[in-house]
Amino acid sequence: MRVRYSSISVDSRMLISLSRCLRLCCLATLFVAPAALEAQVSGSVGLLAGYYQPLGHFDPASIYVTSLPAKPSDLRGVLKGVTGHLSFGGRYGVDAQLSNAGSTIPTAVTPAGPRGPTKVSVDMATLEGVYDVSPTPQRYQIWLGAGPALVRHGGDAYAPYGNPTSVGGALGIGLAVPLGPHFQIATNFNTVWYTLDVGMPAAYQRNPGPLEHGAQRDALLQIGLLWLHP
Repeated sequence: MRVRYSSISVDSRMLISLSRCLRLCCLATLFVAPAALEAQVSGSVGLLAGYYQPLGHFDPASIYVTSLPAKPSDLRGVLKGVTGHLSFGGRYGVDAQLSNAGSTIPTAVTPAGPRGPTKVSVDMATLEGVYDVSPTPQRYQIWLGAGPALVRHGGDAYAPYGNPTSVGGALGIGLAVPLGPHFQIATNFNTVWYTLDVGMPAAYQRNPGPLEHGAQRDALLQIGLLWLHP
């Protein structure tokens, strides 16, 4: 039996969570940048597009809500985002990315009538320390990276439950090839590891356990155009 929890409220924490992601990326870059001033420093910014594929699972729950995904893969979809990269000393660097994936939970038929479709968004922020393993960095770069990640589930589906934000980790590999003196084409593959936990609403507190919980392993494949400086 699937139970629908239908009350929707606009929660200002949606914007606050994204703002915290941005501040985290900026602050970490500020800590790294002074140490790199004496080394060869270069940077890049750009736009990314790609695909988002969740590979985790949800634990069995005591009730199910038709406005939430039945499984993590229901959230797969087109990914778009921005990236900033700071490299120093030739092979070391820091890479920050903000990405968003949107999807739709299809209409569900309930005793009260059809419900949905319901919009879902997943916002991700990653900050990775990276190292270039390319044998010829002047021709192209192959970056291996690892670092912290923040993931926020939002949209109409998760707004009634506070738009849960999870802290996790990210591992990635990227390839960047110059297109002239001021541009690069770049592609990267990242995996983000975290635990999603959606608490049981007060209206259903007599039901044991969380509403949605499970270990998540999200895959992000992206490609984009970057502007280099200097």
